[in-house]
Amino acid sequence: MRNCSKCGAVIPAGELFCPKCGAEVQLVANYETMESRAHIERKKQLEKEARERELAEQAAREQREKKRKLQKRIRVISVSVFMVAALIIAALCINTVLHNNSFDYQYTKAAECYENKDYSNALTHIEKAVSIEPQSEKGGILLGRVQEALDRPLKAVSAYETVIQYHPESEESYSLLIPLYIKLELYDELQALLSACKVGSILEQYGDYITYEPVFSLASGEYTGKQTLELSVEGNGDIYYTLDGTIPSAGTLRYTDPIELDEGTTIVNAVYINKKNISSEMVTGKYQITAASATAPKITPASGVYTASYDGSDPKITIDVPEGYTAYYSFDEKATEKSLRYSGPVSMRSGTHIFYAVLADKDGNLSDIGSATYIYNKAAPTPSASPKKYSGSSDNSSSDDGSASNNNSNNDSNDDSGSGSSDQEESSDDKTSESGEDSRDSDE
Repeated sequence: MRNCSKCGAVIPAGELFCPKCGAEVQLVANYETMESRAHIERKKQLEKEARERELAEQAAREQREKKRKLQKRIRVISVSVFMVAALIIAALCINTVLHNNSFDYQYTKAAECYENKDYSNALTHIEKAVSIEPQSEKGGILLGRVQEALDRPLKAVSAYETVIQYHPESEESYSLLIPLYIKLELYDELQALLSACKVGSILEQYGDYITYEPVFSLASGEYTGKQTLELSVEGNGDIYYTLDGTIPSAGTLRYTDPIELDEGTTIVNAVYINKKNISSEMVTGKYQITAASATAPKITPASGVYTASYDGSDPKITIDVPEGYTAYYSFDEKATEKSLRYSGPVSMRSGTHIFYAVLADKDGNLSDIGSATYIYNKAAPTPSASPKKYSGSSDNSSSDDGSASNNNSNNDSNDDSGSGSSDQEESSDDKTSESGEDSRDSDE
């Protein structure tokens, strides 16, 4: 057994090279033979071949690695290209879908169909467009036009109303909607539309269609005394009214002059009808009129017992008449507007009488009745005597009795009279005076 001189490994017998490092086993130290040189050459050749094989294998490995990387790169590129292509296709599809479902696309298609009178497809497209942009002015207007073309006026009205709701200054929408209102006789809707409209050109064009509610000069309620009701309106049409609670129309009373409201309950209904024969909403006024009740007039002198003046003239009765009133009077029966009209002092009648007076205002409403009771002794006094009221109390109340309170005084006066002949003379004088007084009253 020998060891390798280079690596020290054990070299089995008969081996010429070290099995570990491949070094040649030196059999004889520093002794070369032909065989050893050949062996060395062979060894070098083997080493060269081994290196070449190793290089070839390395090159093959590198080639395989390059090929593998190339294939991997190709796969990555292929996948990337596929993904990019897929994304592009998807984007194109999405863009196409979005474009086909956009407002502009649908509106354009609807407009094309409308121009070609293909109203059914136009409706399909414009409804999609409006569903995308509900507040679009041009979309709503085209929808209304298509509905009109399809003879669906109410749907067209709805479309135009929606546009005006979002665009109150849309003159085109007003000019399309108002003729439809007129055609369909939707006058209430027309009034509401024009009342809210701020577009001057529209108001100028359709101003004759506007109606205004009549204005009452008196509010509904209770009033005392006769009242005058005036009706007015802004427009240049006419006002028609009723006084019995019925609905007014062009066939009822036409308002020209103020309405006189008399005593009782009156229901006034009025409407305004413009030049287009369109009626406004009805306005109602309810009035409860009660007669004016003035206080009883003041009567002078007060109730009592009276005698003639020293010159034989009769005492005078006066009535206090306020401004704006007329007084009426009577003796011994209640005064009414048919009694004697008071124009100045009235002579007192001989004997016992009740004087009645009443006031009437300009509307004929009567006051409470005033009264005074007079006991007038017409016996002529002595020349030195002056008109004398023996006694008595004032009575200007509304009492109808008006009885005197001084009968005892009258009796005392009669007791002071002279003989029977004197009584007869007084009686004769009284009759003569009464006859003359009645004559004067009749003349009055």
